[in-house]
Amino acid sequence: MEIDDIQTLLGRSWLAFWHGVDHETAQAALANARAGHSASFRGFCPTPSGQPKWWAVNLSPLAGGQHGPERILAVSRDITEQVALDADLQTTVRRYQALIEATGTMVWRADAAGSIIEIRGWASYTGQATDTYLGDGWLKVVHPEDRETITAIWQATMATGQAGSATYRVRHAQDRYRWVLGRTVPLKDEMGRVLEWVGTITDIHERHEAAETIRIQEERYRLAVRATQDGIWDWDVASDDVAWIKATGEVRTYTDDESKPSWSRWAARIHPEDRARVTASFAASVDGTDDRWQAEYRYRSGAGGYKEVIDQALVVRDTRGRAVRMVGAVRDVTEQRRAIAALRTSEERLRLALRAGRMVAWERNLKTGRVTQTENAPHVLGLAAEMRSEFLDLVHPDDRAQMADFIRTCGASEEREFRYVSPAGRMQWLCSSVERVDADRIVGITFDITDRKLAQEKLWQTANLDALTGLPNRQLFRGRAEAALAAAERDGTCVSLLLIDLDYLRDVNDTLGHDVGDAVICEVADRLREGLRPCDTLARLTGDEFALTLVDPLRLPNAVQHAEALIERLRQPLQIRDQTLTCKASIGVAACPDHHTDLRELLKDADIALSQAKARGRDRVVVFSAAMRVDALRRLRIAAEMRAALAAGQIVPYYQPKVCFTTGRIVGFEALARWRHPERGLLTPGYFGSAFEDPELSTAIGDRILETAAADMRVWNARGIDFGRVAVNFAAAEFRKPDLAGMILDVLSRFGVPATQFEVEVTETVFLGAGAETVPATLARLHASGMSIALDDFGTGFASLTHLKQFPVDHIKVDQSFVRDLDRDPDNAAIVAAVIGLGQNLGMKVTAEGVETVEQAQHLAAMGCDDAQGYLYAKPIAGARVPWLLKTWDPDAFVGRKVPARSA
Repeated sequence: MEIDDIQTLLGRSWLAFWHGVDHETAQAALANARAGHSASFRGFCPTPSGQPKWWAVNLSPLAGGQHGPERILAVSRDITEQVALDADLQTTVRRYQALIEATGTMVWRADAAGSIIEIRGWASYTGQATDTYLGDGWLKVVHPEDRETITAIWQATMATGQAGSATYRVRHAQDRYRWVLGRTVPLKDEMGRVLEWVGTITDIHERHEAAETIRIQEERYRLAVRATQDGIWDWDVASDDVAWIKATGEVRTYTDDESKPSWSRWAARIHPEDRARVTASFAASVDGTDDRWQAEYRYRSGAGGYKEVIDQALVVRDTRGRAVRMVGAVRDVTEQRRAIAALRTSEERLRLALRAGRMVAWERNLKTGRVTQTENAPHVLGLAAEMRSEFLDLVHPDDRAQMADFIRTCGASEEREFRYVSPAGRMQWLCSSVERVDADRIVGITFDITDRKLAQEKLWQTANLDALTGLPNRQLFRGRAEAALAAAERDGTCVSLLLIDLDYLRDVNDTLGHDVGDAVICEVADRLREGLRPCDTLARLTGDEFALTLVDPLRLPNAVQHAEALIERLRQPLQIRDQTLTCKASIGVAACPDHHTDLRELLKDADIALSQAKARGRDRVVVFSAAMRVDALRRLRIAAEMRAALAAGQIVPYYQPKVCFTTGRIVGFEALARWRHPERGLLTPGYFGSAFEDPELSTAIGDRILETAAADMRVWNARGIDFGRVAVNFAAAEFRKPDLAGMILDVLSRFGVPATQFEVEVTETVFLGAGAETVPATLARLHASGMSIALDDFGTGFASLTHLKQFPVDHIKVDQSFVRDLDRDPDNAAIVAAVIGLGQNLGMKVTAEGVETVEQAQHLAAMGCDDAQGYLYAKPIAGARVPWLLKTWDPDAFVGRKVPARSA
């Protein structure tokens, strides 16, 4: 300091040098010094020359009196340059801090061992408190997937002592992870030893995400290029060079043989028919303004054949719009086109198949209810190809609920049949096969099965219904009857069974024809249907037999009452083709639980009752009783016994003579079946007559009688005995043999018996029963051979007069039922007289059966009857007794009206 400067300072107050805040600071320091304390401060004050300077001032009190220091020593040091340096340093620090904040970079320091000392900005970035990130605590906010990796990188960096960097994820203060870039540089001493580590942490999240997005897009593009079958090319317009970015499949073969591919060489391989079109469109695209080009054409492959390709490109133009490059992709679509053609062919076949099969393919959105269908929907369903709920509205009301439920709840694959009424009113049977695609969508195919249903219905009807009447047949009746019986047993109710047999229907068939008989059956079926409930079942079991079940609440008395009403209803005249006919029926009734609960047994019960109704004269109702079954069992027992008797040779003929009223002579015999029982003696048909109801037994008995009678006749002929004609009665069952006439003639021939000594007796049941169609030819052949044909039990049948006219009858036998009361019943006498007169007029012999009294004989002789047969003359005798009878016979005792002296 200059002398002049010192002079200017002397005499001035020390505090006057300081101004503003510095004055206050100096005053406070002076006060401390006066109090005996040392004090210091920094201040800014001008120099005598007027240049301000920064000073560092120290005040020290000097020892003084009792009231404080007498003097204070002030030492001032010029620190202007140091303050300027400090200011520059602070500016630099602030600039550095601003730079850090501006770049989002965090600065950190770590000791030589790698333990973090400080990370500026870390707390605000991550929300991690300072005391928790020190050391290695900062790793806690590093992403778990990156923690191990970043630790390994940090350790490797420390091991090498070199600078390093790494990217990793850190949990941000907003509780989400962000990508950061960490860099580190070692601070070393002059010996190269690491003193500490410093570095930065920079948020690169957006940049990293953008880079990742670009990488993914590039990877996608790379994979797409790799996955595509396209050949990608880049054509330089100026040089005509083609650079292939990728060539795969057939496209690769197009380019492998090209040492320097070019557009002109490529164009040369285009099919001649396509080349002009493709090159013209290519040139127009290059010369024009359109930036896109596409063409389809055929290209010659390396194998020599042509492939179909689709070629498309983007034109790259310069600033003046001139084409400089074209980048494109060519795709081989040969197989695709073939597949499309095949698909179209398949679709056409499917369309034709759907049309031919009357099928509709459809898809339904369960959420919106919208349904789309194939184009043939109007043809099959009468609906537009697109509709919502109209289809369900047209489903038959009885099936609509189940179809709606089926569509709503169907599983993976199901099928359902239902009825559908088209908008035109036509009822169809449809079948829908449905598959669920997802929760809201199902697809299916619906096809018309009306024809199949009709065929099934027809088959069912054929199998279960009578073709003539439409009634259930035996099979369907059995099923329904068993169901009714099961329900009755379960519920404790009743089922009544009626078996209905039409009387003399065969007479109608034989006289008026089967078409009239069929009309009668249909009319009878209609009458039987009247008044039935849906729960009752009427069925036609055989040609003239019907069955009817009546269920609860109708009981057995009600069933009998109903049967009586049916009898009365059927008695009413039938008008068939301008003819009035009468049809009667016999009905057998059985009931559950009154008789049996099992259908088989119940049918037996009703059948037994029906047989009784027929046996009692027909046209009536008979209710089954236990006694009837006993009788039926008796018949079965007798049938079994008869089979044994036939096997044992116990069935033999006994002969009853026929006596001429005019001469009193025996003119012939009737061979009658007898059973020589080893214990019971000689049994007549009165015991075993039920066996003749069995066709097999009836035929066997007839065969035995014929054979034995022929053998007896041979013996009588050998002895020269004139026995006239021997008559054998043939049952209806025997006429079912293939050649009955041939069999009879063969038997007579084997035993040497002339046909003129034999007479065939038949009853009218032969003309009515099964096998009746063979009767005319059989009788005609036998008659032609010389045999006599006799009609037995004449007058008891339905169409006797017709039979006399149709068949070669020589002999009429008046049934004993008319002869029995001849002398007491004028009606019987009149009938017998009429029959005798009929026989005389037709040139037929008439024999009266069952003549037992002289009075009967006298009446018959007076009426002009030719012959008589009965106990009045002789009982049936064994064949061995016939010669004796003939030898001892006295004709004069039986001539005309004479009363015999005795009977043989």
